[in-house]
Amino acid sequence: MRTVLITIMALSLAGCFVEVLTTTAITGELQAQQLSAMKGQIEHAAGTAGKVNLQRAVDTYHAEKGHYPKTLAEVAPVYIQSVPLQTNGASYAYNPATGRISETDGTVPAGPAPEDLRKMRALSAAIQQHARRTRQFPRSLEVLAPNYFAEVPRTSTGQAFLYNPRTG
Repeated sequence: MRTVLITIMALSLAGCFVEVLTTTAITGELQAQQLSAMKGQIEHAAGTAGKVNLQRAVDTYHAEKGHYPKTLAEVAPVYIQSVPLQTNGASYAYNPATGRISETDGTVPAGPAPEDLRKMRALSAAIQQHARRTRQFPRSLEVLAPNYFAEVPRTSTGQAFLYNPRTG
């Protein structure tokens, strides 16, 4: 009887131990998620503060000199200690004509490739020609082959061109 009682107590304590371990693990995971969210909020606040301070420096420069600086480097170190970066490490975009600062990923979109521009002009001409002939826009670009193209042109990356049959 004594052995059974000790066994029952041991199993009860083991169950409590597993529960404590599980609770501790869950609590740790929740704290890690909370810490990650707080880190993101702090980075966002730092980025916002950097952008606001930089905009103030540009505005102060403009108020004193009567024109906006040609580059952001002109405001440092007189109007701001140093030009801040975005939280992702990229520089802010700056328009010297308006004095406005905006966020960017640090890359300038290149626009369509010259080959794609040529293909878009050819597609547009074929669509207009088809519309004049049939009095309606083609329901898809595939309709243009084989009358206007041997096969429907694709972008330089191999994707289909976007097309709206309602507007051509």
